[in-house]
Amino acid sequence: MLQFPDKTDRYFLIGIVLVLGATALLYWPGIGGPFVLDDVFNISRLGEFGGVNNFDAFRQFVFSNSSGPGGRPVAMISFLIDAQDWPVDPRSFKYTNIMIHLLCGLAFCWLTFLLCQLLKLSKPASALIALILMGVWLAHPFNVSTTLYIVQRMAQLMTFFATLSLVFYLLGRRALESNSQKAMVYLLLCLFPFGLLSVLSKENGALLLLVVVILEWLFFKNSFSTRAFRIWYRIGVVVPLLIVFVYFVSTTPDILREYETKNFSLGERLLSETRILSNYIWKIFLPDAQLGSVIYDNYPVSKSLLQPLTTLTASLFLGFLITSAFYFRKSQPVFSFAVFWFAAMHLLESTYIPLELYFEHRNYMAMFGPLFALIWYVRLLLISGVNSSLKYLTQFVISAVVGLSIWLSWQLIAIWSDSTSLYSHMAAQNPDSYRAQSIYANHLELQGNTEKALEQIYINLEYHPNDVLSLLTLWNFSCWYGFEQPMSIAEIAAKDDLELHAQVVHVHLGVLLQNVRDNNCQRPELEGLFSLYERIGEFQLPPGLRASYYSSSADLFVFLQRPDDGLEMLDRAIELDSSIEYRIKQAQIASEFGQLDRALGFVELAKELDNNRPFLLPSRRASIQQVESSIVALRAFSRNRSETDSPN
Repeated sequence: MLQFPDKTDRYFLIGIVLVLGATALLYWPGIGGPFVLDDVFNISRLGEFGGVNNFDAFRQFVFSNSSGPGGRPVAMISFLIDAQDWPVDPRSFKYTNIMIHLLCGLAFCWLTFLLCQLLKLSKPASALIALILMGVWLAHPFNVSTTLYIVQRMAQLMTFFATLSLVFYLLGRRALESNSQKAMVYLLLCLFPFGLLSVLSKENGALLLLVVVILEWLFFKNSFSTRAFRIWYRIGVVVPLLIVFVYFVSTTPDILREYETKNFSLGERLLSETRILSNYIWKIFLPDAQLGSVIYDNYPVSKSLLQPLTTLTASLFLGFLITSAFYFRKSQPVFSFAVFWFAAMHLLESTYIPLELYFEHRNYMAMFGPLFALIWYVRLLLISGVNSSLKYLTQFVISAVVGLSIWLSWQLIAIWSDSTSLYSHMAAQNPDSYRAQSIYANHLELQGNTEKALEQIYINLEYHPNDVLSLLTLWNFSCWYGFEQPMSIAEIAAKDDLELHAQVVHVHLGVLLQNVRDNNCQRPELEGLFSLYERIGEFQLPPGLRASYYSSSADLFVFLQRPDDGLEMLDRAIELDSSIEYRIKQAQIASEFGQLDRALGFVELAKELDNNRPFLLPSRRASIQQVESSIVALRAFSRNRSETDSPN
């Protein structure tokens, strides 16, 4: 499949080994880094049922992930390579991510070689460009946070399988004239398994079909094709793209409804993304020291084309790129390919879906197109008839940028290799980020440095003085460690300009209630507690998080010996999120307060939900039966006691 001339293949293979080895050495210090952010949320579920050591636990772990509509089961399965229980050392996960990064580099090398062959380059020139691109991509600092952020294995595997899918598409396209049967085997492999594996790693994998359309349009518009190929293209590429399009059109009302809980509107997001995409392009070609973070919750939102003014310039720049790519599609197909590749790879995460505005990992696959075009046009310049001074200057600038990239990657990997360095780096980069300061404060607390942690909490309050979670964090922290309480719960609840910058309110309310239960400090007045819960309930929350808020409210009512109100709160939660856990919780609460018949009724409702669960999700029958058995035992004990106590 992938062959090189006798005079170059040895050197090419040596080059590949050297680049891969150098990249492995570059990334090796990063193995010692910590779990980050939602790494724990996704991977800690390994230990939910005593470890993934049976088929039901396997199904629960692999098929119940909520990161995307497809559940990303391939990525979830890959985590089982590293561990089957929790807690675990992150080193094995980091090692696997680095190995996948190297595999992605190899896949891009293969794809680059085939593209160069498609563009009529000699095999030695194709091999050289492929080797250079692989090295530049592997060492690019944009990829550090994706590679060492364990949960972004989802993006890595999507990229790996999507790239292999495109490789087999090009192999099939190349073989079509000489051997149509062999070509169709390649084209089937493009979709199954590689295309499917890409989508099941992360939903963005579906965008590889759009790249196939782009390649057909730019490079194969007038090329030879067979009837079998045209059937494959229509059924395997066009029809799935139409299905994806119909899916997103049909879910648009639900997607737009999510903007009610965001701090930006649809229009503001689209305007902001023009600046962000332009920023991505700049950092692909000229990376800087601001890379390496996974926290950008403080990214400034564009309120209009002129606020900030860079929104207008970024919009004009992107419009110019798209227009130029369309206009020069025949004379400069490589330029057009780079632009359309980049745009296609950002079509889902950087347009109307209300995700967070900025993430570096969105460029893991997207940067391939721009880097390919850069290397292509630098080569054209160096082999052209321009004067030698310009050639030397070009070589110097490119070498300096590549050297800068490697140095920046080395620095970032060193930061990612130590939890304190990483969290302090994120906090220093984002002083006005609620999340960055909170994570660093929490890390310092776990390290026993409570004084420094308190400083970080106050830094957060400087930027977010009216944020309810920042105020709650300070109250809970002061309560736990005996610091002076600057503001009571009632005073927090009474603030007129109370805001909510993050939405994990149930976590903070849980800590608050635990402090109240344990009498860690002076118990807040009941009226103040209720007032705070009511104020938080006034904020716009996504359905799942509002359900969690209702569950937290139920905990408060149970603490206050008001089980009926607690059960009602859980009913509200179930209206938004029909989780079996809420029914089980209702059964436990009713049982705790002696409402045993009612508790068994909740058990029956839990069974009903379990019977109607999605096919791939495992049954919660064992958990339900355990609760039911304890309730039945309590009821039997209660009846026996009543009979014993009754007069003869």
